Amino acid sequence: MLDRKNTSLVIQGQITQWTQQFIEEYKKSFDNIIVSTWDDETIESDGFRLIKSKKPDSPGPGNANMQIKSSHEGIMACDTEYCIKIRSDILIKEPEKWLEFLSQNLSQNRIFVMGLSKIYPFSARDQFFFGKWEDMKTLFNIPYLQGEYTPSPSINKMYPEYWITLFYYSQFSEKVRIFLNSP
Repeated sequence: MLDRKNTSLVIQGQITQWTQQFIEEYKKSFDNIIVSTWDDETIESDGFRLIKSKKPDSPGPGNANMQIKSSHEGIMACDTEYCIKIRSDILIKEPEKWLEFLSQNLSQNRIFVMGLSKIYPFSARDQFFFGKWEDMKTLFNIPYLQGEYTPSPSINKMYPEYWITLFYYSQFSEKVRIFLNSP
């Protein structure tokens, strides 16, 4: 069963005007909050762990490399069995209901996401990821994306979430591995 003690909440990305307010709301539901941002960001770290990283040399198309790095660094700081990763500009309403839903649907090698895309196969949106810590660290332990930001099936020209989810899915699907290795 998921609860506030065995589930970390990783908030990743740039600090926005809402981030501090969102953190205060999350403190009501989570004991383990990690904010993973950049070494040039400013935020008062009271009641949560703050991870500051050097930005990647290249932000990548659609800031993909920024998302990969800040997500990975935050997830690696988790010390709980389960992990939720959200963006710093997202507020999850009623997180206790989400924890209840996720508790009823736990599975190894399965990551839950909010917002699937019908336009691009094997793709998820980047607002919300949940899974066992082992699975989550694998999801964001991927190479940086090169090229330009254009939402197309070309490997070097795709949006960040597509790159992240394709790389993860390639561990379980021969079709996805073939797609990733296609010119």
